[in-house]
Amino acid sequence: MISIPSATMAHITRLLTTAMADAEQRLSKTQDPLRDIATFRERLHYVNQIMQEALENAKLNPRHSPNAYQTIEFLHDMQQKLTQAEEIKREFTLLVEIQAVKTISFQPNALTT
Repeated sequence: MISIPSATMAHITRLLTTAMADAEQRLSKTQDPLRDIATFRERLHYVNQIMQEALENAKLNPRHSPNAYQTIEFLHDMQQKLTQAEEIKREFTLLVEIQAVKTISFQPNALTT
């Protein structure tokens, strides 16, 4: 059974939770949704890298540890959080699309030359 150290799980959870909270806060008052979604994606990519490294280390160094079940719960929790993160990314994408439509449709002098 794989086992990720508790400190690593806490670090990953904290990074992902903070990234999601920041993104949700920016979502409601963003001036630049394209920049904010790019920042959020970068943060998710970073969290994913750390998580992949932790899983690889756990596979390469299997231990019979009391936190093996905690690791399984952690992975399940991360799966749920990443689903929520995908929803946040969809909301940002909608904002970007709406902003693009507003920019394109508001051209009062477009027909006059």
